[in-house]
Amino acid sequence: RKIDLNSSLLQHVIERKHEVLCILREKIITTQKCTISEHIQAEEKISGVMGCGTKIVKVSVSENGSMMKDSSVILEIPPATTIAYSVIELFIKHSGQF
Repeated sequence: RKIDLNSSLLQHVIERKHEVLCILREKIITTQKCTISEHIQAEEKISGVMGCGTKIVKVSVSENGSMMKDSSVILEIPPATTIAYSVIELFIKHSGQF
């Protein structure tokens, strides 16, 4: 099988190097509002320069040089939303074969 390399969808994916084309195998459709949350807590030793990411909510530093980072991410998904559950990345050769 071959795919048309001149299609606008494929050209869009080719232009953006970090995007991929996938085949959807399984999906979930929400029937009511859902909340997905992630809570990460990490402890690191401080020595020298300290860097913080954008998701950091709370940072506390103790006297012995250890640092506690606390971050949370909460997503609300509305009803009737389709979520890709299982996908296969589609690899396309220069000839258009996949």
